Amino acid sequence: MDIGPIYELRSRLRAAAIAGTGLLSEDFRLKRAAEAMKPLETSSPVFAKIVQTLNELLSPGCPNPAGALLDTITLTDAVLCTLGTFEIKESVTPIEATKYTKKTVVNTPYTILNPLLEALTTSGSGHYNHIYHTHQTNPELFQDYRVKYALVQALGASYAELADLAESWLKMEDESILPLLIKDFEPNGKKEMMRRISVIDYLAKGSVNDFYLKMLETAQKDMRYALICALRHDTANVDMLFDMVKTERGKNKQAVFRALAAMDDERVSAFFRDKMAKKPIEVVEYLLLNTAPWSGKLITDTLNNVVPKLLKISQDEINDISGVDAKNCNRAQKIKIFNRSLNKLALNKEKIENIKIFNYCMLGLLNKSGEEINACYRMLYAHKEQLDKLRYIGLLGYNDCDYNFYKGIPACVHDLDKKCFEGGMMTILFLNLMMKQNDGLKALAMEFYEENKNYYYLPAAIVVKLLEGKDCTKWLDGQMAEKKHYLETIQTTLGHVYWSEKTKSYAFRIDRSCERDVFVPNLKWETKKELIFDTDRTLSDSAFAKTMLSWMMNHASKQMDEIMFRWIPKDQQELCAWMGEWYYKRALSESKSYRYLMYLDQCGWSDCKGLGIKCAKDEGTNLFQTYLYNILRFLPGSRQGVVAEAWAVYEAIKSGEIIVNKNQINLDALGEWIVQFVEKGVN
Repeated sequence: MDIGPIYELRSRLRAAAIAGTGLLSEDFRLKRAAEAMKPLETSSPVFAKIVQTLNELLSPGCPNPAGALLDTITLTDAVLCTLGTFEIKESVTPIEATKYTKKTVVNTPYTILNPLLEALTTSGSGHYNHIYHTHQTNPELFQDYRVKYALVQALGASYAELADLAESWLKMEDESILPLLIKDFEPNGKKEMMRRISVIDYLAKGSVNDFYLKMLETAQKDMRYALICALRHDTANVDMLFDMVKTERGKNKQAVFRALAAMDDERVSAFFRDKMAKKPIEVVEYLLLNTAPWSGKLITDTLNNVVPKLLKISQDEINDISGVDAKNCNRAQKIKIFNRSLNKLALNKEKIENIKIFNYCMLGLLNKSGEEINACYRMLYAHKEQLDKLRYIGLLGYNDCDYNFYKGIPACVHDLDKKCFEGGMMTILFLNLMMKQNDGLKALAMEFYEENKNYYYLPAAIVVKLLEGKDCTKWLDGQMAEKKHYLETIQTTLGHVYWSEKTKSYAFRIDRSCERDVFVPNLKWETKKELIFDTDRTLSDSAFAKTMLSWMMNHASKQMDEIMFRWIPKDQQELCAWMGEWYYKRALSESKSYRYLMYLDQCGWSDCKGLGIKCAKDEGTNLFQTYLYNILRFLPGSRQGVVAEAWAVYEAIKSGEIIVNKNQINLDALGEWIVQFVEKGVN
């Protein structure tokens, strides 16, 4: 049925209302619209009624034309409202949806969503805090397609911290975000496009190889470097990369080597084996993150070749180079000794080179597994006493020349030369286990620990126990029964575990790693690996979490509380409520408990009674106005509870229960702020 005539009729009726009923007899357009309605008269009683009122309106003897006109307009509007449609003159453009689009919009009020969109797409003070807090309290908003689009735009934010935050959140998305990242991509763009390609590389891997190739046609400088590195995901690019070895220069040539080194291909293996004979240190750096079997074999073959040469360095030569007091020297003195050793070894450059090759290859063991790797660890373990003597002439150490290699490695690797050799070796095995869970490596770690029962070997053993996904608390207690100081080592190791909201499982994180130019400039070294539980485990994730969290509670400290927070599955309400009660009691008993407000907020805790007063008392005369506002702003719970606690803080300061510096706290301003922010919700 063509309902166009009723739209035309409404338009003519409204025009008649503006012109006045005195001109109805002369309005030929209205009469023509009335004629067009007659075919619809028999289709529905309501259309028949409209035609009837029209006839009455247009008849010469209509007793009340104004009333008839109003009735006709009202009836016409009612029909159009019921039809629920609209008309536009332009052609309709469909929403741009792709096969990746799973969710388009979230049913969220405009008053909540619009400030978030504005903060993501415009510059201004307070935007970062608003975005971050919204992500913490309402993460579901970031599933809205409009917010995802704004988050992509935020990659170009002038505030670098916000752009970095947007990049880290986008890397937690799935492939549905790719069309937004690829749309309007500029191959010679600046930081925004560099962040885009970083996210695309991270999420898409080789699925958008054609995109990389197309962008590479015109890309220059850092963008060209990043796109070349992205070619590593598809072995179909091998021949082209070999050609680029001859044509690219400088940094871009390094990118070609990095891309090739990441591939599992026989041609690439042969290429780097030849190159290893000429430039071993350069090759090992390229192989640092390679997980292909050939790369591990290349590293171990090199170590098996160089270790016998190092073992030939005599004790007299070591003493002559290092000095008799080397073991009692501090860090700065050891560096001086090492520099002096380089001068004394200047007549034998081969020894210097062998030490450097050894140091690089030891880190090259990271992210590798296989029989060759296990055998290499055993070989090193067998010679640990002899190799330990070489620490004072640079073994497991580094100097300024090598810093570009070491700077991207987790900070705990930087000071390997401070430990005995077996301590340094087990640190590498510990990191290796978190990156590459392999049955051979796990068995090796437990074998070494059982033989030594030394805290150097304990972290790797703990990782193995965690990977079993079973209750290992009795085992942990057993280790501490022998040596109580093991608690610190256990605590540090547990701190590498966190609950992944994205994968709904536990994962490892190697914290405090430095920036590293590995594949994409300014890309952080990727060291997160999902924690793979054994398939025959008897405990569910929830039971495993509660068991481990209960054990940590028995060894409570502020540092342990922070570690526990990373372990909490935030989507399990029962666990969150249980942990919320724990943190509430801790916040009321521990000094400097401001950080506990974040824990309580994330656990969904709803009681803030006493928290504001406790945090303010902790600061005392060091409390200043802005910090007090932050305490009140982040109190957990209902608005009613927060209001009550805010005024309780006000009264406690006024009465002298909380002693503050009056030059730093203005009570009148505090009262006004409470009314505006807490009671009215205005920041």
